[in-house]
Amino acid sequence: IIGIVVADTHENAKSASQKIQVEYEELPAVLCIKDALRAGSFHPDTEKFLQKGDVDECFNSGACQKIIEGEVQIGGQEHFYLEPNSTLIWTADGGNEVHMISSTQ
Repeated sequence: IIGIVVADTHENAKSASQKIQVEYEELPAVLCIKDALRAGSFHPDTEKFLQKGDVDECFNSGACQKIIEGEVQIGGQEHFYLEPNSTLIWTADGGNEVHMISSTQ
């Protein structure tokens, strides 16, 4: 979401939305996890969770039926561009009530 237009009429809202100007800075594309690691490109303020177990105990207990080693790359990061988000807001009851429909996933 870049911004929200709040107006007293639909016409005023459409008029105000035409006056919005957005400036973008061109940045290099980061298209895979290796590029993100090299560029230090991460989502800020994400919760980090790491849980460690006892690998040797697992191997010796017979609980590990399969051991898989290697690397997995998932090409598409579809959750970044699945859909643009839009919101429709209107008032009711003389402006005492606000209704909202949002297209979030």
